[in-house]
Amino acid sequence: MEDAGGRYIEAAKATFPARPPSRRPEDRDRLRQRRRLPGGARGAVGTWRRRGAVGVEPDGFNINRGCGSTVPEFLCGEVRRHGAHLGLALDGDADRLVLSDEHGNLIDGDQILALIARSWSESGRLKGDGIVATVMSNLGLERFLAARGLGLHRTAVGDRYVVEKMRADGFNVGGEQSGHMILSDYATTGDGLLAACRCWRCWSKTAAPPARSASCSRRCRKTLRSVPFYGKWPLEAPPLRAAIVAAERRWRAPAAC
Repeated sequence: MEDAGGRYIEAAKATFPARPPSRRPEDRDRLRQRRRLPGGARGAVGTWRRRGAVGVEPDGFNINRGCGSTVPEFLCGEVRRHGAHLGLALDGDADRLVLSDEHGNLIDGDQILALIARSWSESGRLKGDGIVATVMSNLGLERFLAARGLGLHRTAVGDRYVVEKMRADGFNVGGEQSGHMILSDYATTGDGLLAACRCWRCWSKTAAPPARSASCSRRCRKTLRSVPFYGKWPLEAPPLRAAIVAAERRWRAPAAC
């Protein structure tokens, strides 16, 4: 396909309005003053180096090395160093997105899902009265959605399972805590740039800084631990089933976060 890159850019631009949603001059000026710092992973978005981005010096061997959404600490530090209002980090093939707020704090995939779900629900665009995520998503996201009458439908880990659930039950927002965002109104797979456009679109509707917008979805404490098991189906073992039920009862209590 000739000019595939140019066609993709135009498709991405089409997801964002040509002008801010507000016609008030002070709102337009506020949006223009917000500085974004894009960050790649020395991979698919390597051409961003002409646009003031960081982590965009690919040499064919350094993809995902020390930057991008898999190493978000790099972008968070660069946001603090440059005094940016928002940082956007993609991974090597640019299908994942995580953000940094103006203080250099990480905004992960769960918080991005919360931001988009709230905005789309308020505008009547959210299908299925909920979103799709995996079993790895934080309980804080589930509570955030439930408080707004929205559901969180969980799948096995992997964006392919998220997409399958979305197609089967008619959802148009899904993703993973790691940053895969599937917005089926615009694409059939995860796309970090499209997700970044939607985040900027949601943020452009409000004067709240990213830190305040991200704090609306409060993360709960979570621990991952590997436990050796020598049976066939560990999750069906009676002692473990009892422990899961007790833990779910305890962590779903309001004081858990």
